[in-house]
Amino acid sequence: VWEEARHQVSVPEQYSERLVIAGQYSLLPTFTMRWLERLENRLSDVAFRVEAGMPDRLMRQMVEGVLDIAIMYRPQLRPGLAIEQILDGELVMVSGDPHFGPGFDERYIFMDWGPEFIAAHQTAFPHYDIPRTTFAVGALGLNFVIRTGKAGYFPARLVREHVDQQRLFLVPNMPAFPNPVHVVYQTDLTPRLLHAALEELHIVARQAEESTQIVMEELEEQNKAPG
Repeated sequence: VWEEARHQVSVPEQYSERLVIAGQYSLLPTFTMRWLERLENRLSDVAFRVEAGMPDRLMRQMVEGVLDIAIMYRPQLRPGLAIEQILDGELVMVSGDPHFGPGFDERYIFMDWGPEFIAAHQTAFPHYDIPRTTFAVGALGLNFVIRTGKAGYFPARLVREHVDQQRLFLVPNMPAFPNPVHVVYQTDLTPRLLHAALEELHIVARQAEESTQIVMEELEEQNKAPG
């Protein structure tokens, strides 16, 4: 309550309202920032605060009213909140080494994308041993994989630019896993702010979906290639 009150009284004089948005850590650097850029351009009379965190923390802040709207992978429905899936999303295996895989060796790093991914990974690879290295926040491992030539699962939309520039390489004949993105928002949010936030978010989501489809089509072509 104190945090919410502090936000309300700290709106700069030249702005009429404040919108507090948030993103799960792995959605912050690209997805959330693109969304914020569009919102700043559209809502010239609104001040913004951006938060980041893991899903449990973000959901707690949503319930407490500290956040107005947040994007994350797997939210939980709570009274006073609405949830909408905005992006299907796919996790694909990539490597900094063009000759990696398919399969696993000590260079494979397990990226923790949540309990659904862990369960799906165990089902797809029931005989896979515990990996040497695990990243608790999957997105933090991307640059590490690029630098070291190792491998791991990442969102297709996130790796597209790196694949295009051959900093990363898709690993063929390895399964992809679903990784949907959702938006959570306060149902009593000012209609003008809510409409603008959701409309701009859907534009960003469509762009991300296009990147996902391009990567998945390229992976399908690689899977069909002989040898």
